[in-house]
Amino acid sequence: MSIALVTAIPQTSPSNTSSLNVDDPSAADPTTPPTTLTAPSKAPNPWASGGIPTVPSACADPSNPSDDCFNALSVQAQNGVNTLGGYLSHDGSCSSTQEGQLETAAWDASTLANYASDWPANGRGIAAGIFYIGPDYSTQQQRISARQMQPSRKKPTNQPIPPDNFGRAAAFKITGNSYITTSCQDTKNWCNVKKDGKAISGYAWTINGWFRYYHYITLCPAFFTLDSLATQLETHEEELAHGDTSKVVDMQYLKSTGQFFLHEMMHTQLVGQPHIIDERVQQDGLGPWAYSPLLVYKLASQALNQGGGATRASTNADSYAVLSNALYWWDVTGYFPGVPGKNNPTETSSNATLVESPIALYLDIGNATNVSSIDFTDLLNADFIGFTDSAATSTSSSPPSTIPTPTSSPSLPTPSSAPPAAGTDSCSDWYKFLYDSFQIRGSNFNASTFDTDGSDLKIQLIGFVAL
Repeated sequence: MSIALVTAIPQTSPSNTSSLNVDDPSAADPTTPPTTLTAPSKAPNPWASGGIPTVPSACADPSNPSDDCFNALSVQAQNGVNTLGGYLSHDGSCSSTQEGQLETAAWDASTLANYASDWPANGRGIAAGIFYIGPDYSTQQQRISARQMQPSRKKPTNQPIPPDNFGRAAAFKITGNSYITTSCQDTKNWCNVKKDGKAISGYAWTINGWFRYYHYITLCPAFFTLDSLATQLETHEEELAHGDTSKVVDMQYLKSTGQFFLHEMMHTQLVGQPHIIDERVQQDGLGPWAYSPLLVYKLASQALNQGGGATRASTNADSYAVLSNALYWWDVTGYFPGVPGKNNPTETSSNATLVESPIALYLDIGNATNVSSIDFTDLLNADFIGFTDSAATSTSSSPPSTIPTPTSSPSLPTPSSAPPAAGTDSCSDWYKFLYDSFQIRGSNFNASTFDTDGSDLKIQLIGFVAL
């Protein structure tokens, strides 16, 4: 049986944050550490009975699914509790212990996404948004988390497809055939590879079909060394009881399997729209990936005219994972989980954990529908360049001199009676469906009216065809 992820219970801040200085959130940290911590409530484990399903026998090679595999997955999904949605399965290569950890990771990922689905609900949300998304976070609020902008919207489980990325991750829904398959089998023999001391926690790619999406994730041993949210809570509760606050104020010490799994979920077409990638900190396409709290912060705080801020943070997978984790732990501990020493990382303890933290690789295979012809070694080497220590430590950024006042909704352009200026841009793309292929072409349009990623164009297309 196949089971769709269910939504965790939305949370609100347990404390009054009206006096919080959003430009200096750590100033409001408690003067006396709490002696106990309480985990926020969440929905029951959706796999408590039966576990995550195994892929059908027709999927002889789950890393490269055939049409028979897709047909079998569709039948399996229709026999589940929900015939529409994103479905999670595994290929049978994980041990029973690993299967349990995988269930918890997916459950925690959904919990973190749902926790952020009301963002920014209060001063903490605004402060975390400025810190990890950018001072212009409100310009991309509709894309990141739209529930605050739609007060009448109910919980995702009672609604059609949520319009925002955190909403889709929390509900894990999309219409059509959409699947995530996980594996503990190191199909590419990369799990033992290290880059500047960083172990690989997993690697993934997405097969984009015309009527289906298939995301394949390999989980390496390093992934299973990470803690769950529950284990993290026990650890930090004990530290705080002894007066040690050094870990709860540093996001590097709050990483979990749920955060890593949410990062991978954001890459899928089931959740991330427009396509969520691993952005570089620098807009020139060079330097490090915006991966880890430190580099997510650097992307957010970089000058807007240099590619920093919310536009690119809203298409960066780790920005979502880090933001949701920060919101969760801030409410749990009362301390702002930031990046100590962020302006001089070579002199902070965070730099040491940055090197030791495992990394997840997302390999963009484009429109390929058969991975057997892909040179994955080249993709791996290209991805690795952004994880070198030299790339990470050479990146510097300063917050913009002026921070725009946050608003509850993105500003809309002033209507004009004049039609948009004619353009001369052109574009084309091709798709393959079974044994046929077709091409889409466009010309003589004004690209500035389509938004930076074409999302406004998609809105227009939805008017006459279901995408």
